[in-house]
Amino acid sequence: MSQAYRTLNRVLSAAVDDELIGRNPLRGVRPPQVKTKTMKFLSHDEVAALAAVIDERYRALVLVASYCGLRAGELMALRRPNVDLLHRSIAVVEQVHAGGGHHHVSPPKSAAGRRSVAVPSIVVESLEIHLGEFAEAGSAGLVFPAPSGGFMRPENFRRRVWTPATLAAGVAPLRLHDLRHTCASLAIAAGADVKVLQRMLGHASAALTLDRYGHLMPGQAELIADRLDAMARASAPAPLADVVALGDTNR
Repeated sequence: MSQAYRTLNRVLSAAVDDELIGRNPLRGVRPPQVKTKTMKFLSHDEVAALAAVIDERYRALVLVASYCGLRAGELMALRRPNVDLLHRSIAVVEQVHAGGGHHHVSPPKSAAGRRSVAVPSIVVESLEIHLGEFAEAGSAGLVFPAPSGGFMRPENFRRRVWTPATLAAGVAPLRLHDLRHTCASLAIAAGADVKVLQRMLGHASAALTLDRYGHLMPGQAELIADRLDAMARASAPAPLADVVALGDTNR
């Protein structure tokens, strides 16, 4: 509804600019409120539980989503050349949207979305097995294809695989997108700052990252202050002979 309002408002504003109508009838009308979906975050143990019970074809997908933060469409579009196991990195260069019985491939929605993501070794190990057993063959094969080949079908995946697995792992209700939130939460707990998190998730700005995940970062200022305090207390003054007095121009 909110998107429909914004689109209609732009069209009507353009019509006013072109003198096709005298006034935008939406002027003064409040836009519909956007209901934010509650984010859910899994712990490391819960991620491990979900990866253990899901169909083994999708075990690596759970780990990549949870520890690399790729969006669902980015996971579906991921291809073999974009996974570098040797250098432990994934290049995000495409995303796919399913709709009307078709799949539409496009670049990430912003320049920041096109990125290289560092991959933890535990995910590399899972991907190495996955690429050998479940990924499409060929130099451009999909990493996470449907069982019959081609792009995954979200509704089929959700009904046949995802929902039963989340119930079995005791983490339901859970959306696949919640694993992206989980990645952010776990990265913050591991010490990631806003800029690192922004680059990992492919956000267009650090402000967006802060707006979405800033509530997970309480106490970071105090933590930095404590670290500075420890470093300062561990330091020792330089010997006086090595200190150049301020204003001494003869040295």
